[in-house]
Amino acid sequence: MKEKMLLKLERDRLKAKIQMQKTSMLPSVPEAAPEPKMGSTIKKLTPFPEDERINPFQTQQFEAYPYKQSVLYKTYPGHMMAITRLAFHPKK
Repeated sequence: MKEKMLLKLERDRLKAKIQMQKTSMLPSVPEAAPEPKMGSTIKKLTPFPEDERINPFQTQQFEAYPYKQSVLYKTYPGHMMAITRLAFHPKK
């Protein structure tokens, strides 16, 4: 009884394997794009604006920040990994 069940399982596996090989050998036919349904809307992408604006700060010169006068007043033990970027907010 057990042998008969194992033979059927093996036969089914081989049939599935042969069927997969046959379908992979056939040339694939490109499918047509599905037509939109009634009442559905197609989303359009927003175009990027042209970047031809003038930068008003391009000609100005700013003085360097006096970093030697900075004082550490607050620490936060977040993690032990290295810091790769820092954002400086002079007004905060």
